[in-house]
Amino acid sequence: RRPGKRLGANPWSTARTTCPSSGGGTRSRTAGHSRRRATFCPSHGPGTGRSGAGGEVAEDAGVGLVRALREDWRAVWEASKQQPLAGAAVLQLVGRGGDAEARAGALLRSGLLAGPGASGGFAEPAEYRAAAPAWAPSAPDAPLNTYLRWPFPPRPAGEVAEALRGRVERLYARYLAPGGGSVDYSGLAGSSEFREYCDAAAELQAVDLAGLESLPDRIAFWVNVYNALIVHGTALRGAPGTTPERLSFFSGLKYEIGGLVFSCDDVEHGVLRGNAPSPAAPGQLLGGLLRLEGGHPLFRIPFLNAPHFKRPDDPRRALAVRPEEVDPRIHFALNCGARSCPPIRVYSAASLEEGLAAAASAFCEGEVEVDEATGAVSLSKIFQWYGRDFAPDERGRLLAIAKFLPAARAEALRRAARREGGARVRFRAYDWTSNGAP
Repeated sequence: RRPGKRLGANPWSTARTTCPSSGGGTRSRTAGHSRRRATFCPSHGPGTGRSGAGGEVAEDAGVGLVRALREDWRAVWEASKQQPLAGAAVLQLVGRGGDAEARAGALLRSGLLAGPGASGGFAEPAEYRAAAPAWAPSAPDAPLNTYLRWPFPPRPAGEVAEALRGRVERLYARYLAPGGGSVDYSGLAGSSEFREYCDAAAELQAVDLAGLESLPDRIAFWVNVYNALIVHGTALRGAPGTTPERLSFFSGLKYEIGGLVFSCDDVEHGVLRGNAPSPAAPGQLLGGLLRLEGGHPLFRIPFLNAPHFKRPDDPRRALAVRPEEVDPRIHFALNCGARSCPPIRVYSAASLEEGLAAAASAFCEGEVEVDEATGAVSLSKIFQWYGRDFAPDERGRLLAIAKFLPAARAEALRRAARREGGARVRFRAYDWTSNGAP
């Protein structure tokens, strides 16, 4: 395992960043040297949930670095609009106390400066030009955080996880409605805070996921990543409006994390659900429509119920939560950008149990209705799609849900579950309208 480095007095010099091409490689670069070394390097692998409408969150070192990087880029951009610059001119523009070459090297490694990066350094005759302004990749299928490369040494995974949480909280504090029910995507997309978040998200490229050792560390990190990726993608591309658009949205929104590429679906089904089949897998879809119990033979047909990460050699499989450790309460924490989704919160490893318990209680109190006289139970569609994450059969699922309800309603649900012939369960239509602020 690589424990990562703390950012020292001069993080601008030699750095190593991961590359997502075909499963992840590494780039080994120094201040004046940008040749790529194409070696395969698979990576292994924080709640009281906070709504984001609270107070200020301390800025992390990563944001400070990308802010300084962008200041250097702006200086070079303004100067190189008309014609390319010589290396000496670049050094003069970014020079601060003798670290000019290191700062210029960081610009080269990030991709914000185009030039040869010759081994002799910036003193050699050469031409350099700043990259055009961009805060999103030009390729529609590229991970959202790869329009620039992270040019600094990697930090320990715990620090990066906390930094991500802080960055997301700062965005939510301004653009998330109290209670987490809606997001001002229009205001967010045009803000300097969002552009700074987009730049800082590049740090995820270099995180060593093996450093997230405990289960709470991993669950909190990946839940926060999922919710941030949904907000990031919706602000850039808008909300999907149809079923085909939604399927493409969740599979197409991606981050590069630890040298590997993860979509929203990869995070949810591949990592957090223990590499389980998607509810859209043929066997899962048919079984749900027919209300089959978890032990039905249909669910044991491999090609109808393939695991999310299908290839045995997929390095992302090593990051999946073990099936016996899957916590179904993640479904009360993940927000896919729709009105019927649970509210958006930010989770920390230190108080994850309290955060998931609060999210489960809040969601179930509003989404579980019981008519004791008839034994009718009305539930969110989430319990139909992901019911087997709670229990293999319907009675077991209702008893599991009862644990998240206030005492009186919990007992009513238990009685309904134990009725002769079972409860009459109805799943309400899901409101896929965007959770964007009106």
